[in-house]
Amino acid sequence: MGSGAIAYPVLVLIINVASNDARTMTLMIQSVGMSCASYRIFYENHQNLCAKSLLYMSFFGIIGFNIGFYLIKLPSSLVQTLYFTITFILGVLIQAYINFRSQQSLYCIDCPPSISIEPKQLPLFIPITIIGGILVSMVGTGIDVFVYMYLRLAKRTDEHLTTNHTVVLMACISLFGFYNALVIQPFSIPGRIWNYWLCSVPIVLVFAPLGNYVTNKWLTRSSLNKYIYVLETFQYIAGFIITISKTANNIIISTSLLGGGILAVLTLFFRARRASTVVIP
Repeated sequence: MGSGAIAYPVLVLIINVASNDARTMTLMIQSVGMSCASYRIFYENHQNLCAKSLLYMSFFGIIGFNIGFYLIKLPSSLVQTLYFTITFILGVLIQAYINFRSQQSLYCIDCPPSISIEPKQLPLFIPITIIGGILVSMVGTGIDVFVYMYLRLAKRTDEHLTTNHTVVLMACISLFGFYNALVIQPFSIPGRIWNYWLCSVPIVLVFAPLGNYVTNKWLTRSSLNKYIYVLETFQYIAGFIITISKTANNIIISTSLLGGGILAVLTLFFRARRASTVVIP
């Protein structure tokens, strides 16, 4: 998920940093942490990485980032509403469906040994990746979760292999976003954001690659999922209380998205359950 999943909520909800500054800080942190984690992935598992797929992901993610950064201007409260709601839908509801399919032994039978994005899959992959890039331009994270869910749902890829690809992807997008801030708007980063970043660098230098090692080697699927469920649920509740509940429009948008997500996941659950009960003569 990346340190942005922690950094952005803490900055906007607890420290009360402006949304744009929190976005930039998130990119700055991940440019170090995700790069260190990517180095470990390249060192340990480079043979399982698909360069072509990573190129697709990064290219369309950068296009989405530029669209969001230069063309889309949304109020900070709406950006936070979208972030907390979307990450809750993806991290809890969709992930719960993926786990259900895994437990039913319907999900990852004969998982492909590598990730490959074929040209025929681009009509669906491109908009998903661009939307993820737009979210990164607003909050500093998000494309990794979008691509992770796409690969797990549409291609039924192995979760550790998928995570490794999305870590490398987030490192590329974070480096581009950090470079963009330094070159295009060099005076837009406040002094305290630089101080926060300098304090964070020693931590992410160690714990980003360590976290990748732990999730690949030690943590079971159930324990990791519980952590994600608790994290995303707590973030949504805190975001709803502090930000979303302040205006009626934000409440309507959040509840509408959440309701649509619940209906979509319930539909997937019922279809999967029905498929699992079909007896082939």
